[in-house]
Amino acid sequence: MEQLTLDDLTTEFLDNLSRRLQLDTFSEYGPTYWEAWERQFVQLEVAAIMFHDDGNDITFCTKVADGRCRGFEYELYQLKTYGEKLNHQIQQHVITDPEIAVVEHDKLVERRDRLRDQWVYCRHCFRTFRDKVRPEIARRTGYTMGAYKPYDPNPSRTKHVRVAKELLTADMLREDPERFKQLVSSITQAN
Repeated sequence: MEQLTLDDLTTEFLDNLSRRLQLDTFSEYGPTYWEAWERQFVQLEVAAIMFHDDGNDITFCTKVADGRCRGFEYELYQLKTYGEKLNHQIQQHVITDPEIAVVEHDKLVERRDRLRDQWVYCRHCFRTFRDKVRPEIARRTGYTMGAYKPYDPNPSRTKHVRVAKELLTADMLREDPERFKQLVSSITQAN
């Protein structure tokens, strides 16, 4: 790149430079903030996960990607739970003293609004990770762990139903039909 002298800075040169900067900065066809953010996020996350690839185990990067995706999903669940708790507090809040209680109420509302913003950002991270980062890791490693299964906040119920379904066999139906019917009714009521 050659250096510019003062003689090179003509009005035509500056106008041309201004036009190019405006096109780059304020272009209607350029990426929006979130598109640019998403592209950068995917690039950084893929680089961070692929950093752990030592070539010995192709499943490790996929496991790390699933773990990070699960972390975002778990955080979404925690934010939702805390938000519901805050909403309940706001609804139950009684304003008795206008000087103190109104300030407390406003603080609760402000905390809830910040929590909503955080939830929206976290949801965007999760969806980007699930829909773009995870498939990119699978493409690069050539290994996938299958379709992403959503987070279950109550896995014990699922395990109970799964265990109960395994108990339902043809032998049980022949040997103890009453017990078989009880298990079938408990499973159908649990779902």
